[in-house]
Amino acid sequence: MIWYLGDIHGSPRYLSDMVQSAESHSRTHTDKDMPASAIIQVGDFGAFWPNNGTKAMDDFIHKRARQKKWTVPIITCGGNHDNWDFFLKLEEDNDQDLIEMIPGSGVFYARRGSVIEIGGIKHGFLGGARSTDKHHRTEGVSWWDREEPNRQEMYDFYDNLITHRPDTIVTHDVPSVVPMKRQGRNTDNTVRSLDNLTSATKQDGYKPRRWYFGHHHVLDKWKINGTKYFGCGLHGQYWSREK
Repeated sequence: MIWYLGDIHGSPRYLSDMVQSAESHSRTHTDKDMPASAIIQVGDFGAFWPNNGTKAMDDFIHKRARQKKWTVPIITCGGNHDNWDFFLKLEEDNDQDLIEMIPGSGVFYARRGSVIEIGGIKHGFLGGARSTDKHHRTEGVSWWDREEPNRQEMYDFYDNLITHRPDTIVTHDVPSVVPMKRQGRNTDNTVRSLDNLTSATKQDGYKPRRWYFGHHHVLDKWKINGTKYFGCGLHGQYWSREK
């Protein structure tokens, strides 16, 4: 079973029920070569913010690292309300595509543009998006300049999609073909980049079967041009699928 979890904004209580269900499922469907379950979170995870008053997510991750009892990985692609200084430092210090935030915690960041096989299913990951509320935030404290994928990351993602042709894509935002009502989407750099990406990969004969996303806090699904799109909702809302 794979769970695709929507935006949780630094609150582990929105993970708790899902973690319990996933751990129970994993204990009864153990495979020596791969975890029986996985939780994939579509961004706005909310870990390791400077001056975070509660640090609830940070404490949750450190607790898992101390206990070492987990069997189900938690994987995020990162959103616009995430600490990109932290994520990009993880990328700089590691050459893996799936990078553990704290050793032994089982909580991972999926590198931008990567294609990773999870439970026998290839997933393409591209985190980040544009914050429409950045004028209310402080750079380096609650907003980060690298929140949107840059041109090189988009090129790398394109190359990986064409090379590996993953079944499923996981991003924070979504191409404009999905009818979201957020103001200014037609001029949003990330959305336009995703539009260009899907157009280019289609010309090369690739399109994903499934696409999971967050950002818009909508729990809904669409089938458009042969791809099933899933908005993963907010604060504990999710989609699940059998592997």
